[in-house]
Amino acid sequence: MVPSTSIGLARLVDFDIKAGVHGLWVLGTTGRFDLQTDASWRTVAETAAKAARGSRPPGPERVGHGDRANHGAPGWATTFPTTTTAALPPWYLPMTPFEVIDYYHALADRLARPVVIYNAPWICNQLSFASLRRLAEHPRIVGCKDVTPSLTRPQDWPVSERRKAEL
Repeated sequence: MVPSTSIGLARLVDFDIKAGVHGLWVLGTTGRFDLQTDASWRTVAETAAKAARGSRPPGPERVGHGDRANHGAPGWATTFPTTTTAALPPWYLPMTPFEVIDYYHALADRLARPVVIYNAPWICNQLSFASLRRLAEHPRIVGCKDVTPSLTRPQDWPVSERRKAEL
């Protein structure tokens, strides 16, 4: 028997894709990654990916995760058939910017798919724009979800640099 939560998630994914979303972000912070077992993560990820497969337009398959053990994604996430892996930096221990950069480089080198950085201010180890630019040079780091309650954070990235990046 399929749990009703899996049916509900499949229906939500189908609804979102039919509404025209261009990406799915499952197992992020509001999925309370820190309270989930690897088995429950896998169930959620498989349910979302299965619901997205075969959709028209094609549904994206993206699995986000937080690091609970300071060695990246849980074992199954390194082989799960998704287009990208989204990852928070280790969040339970303050690190220097260089340590966080090294963490993302090691993760991107190890995973079989591109990495999207999840830069969130309510956890420790938020990256500056300078650090994000440095990480963007890695060929397997393809994006960043940068969230902040600060309306002035984008001003930390000078307009002249933003305009150059748009070209």
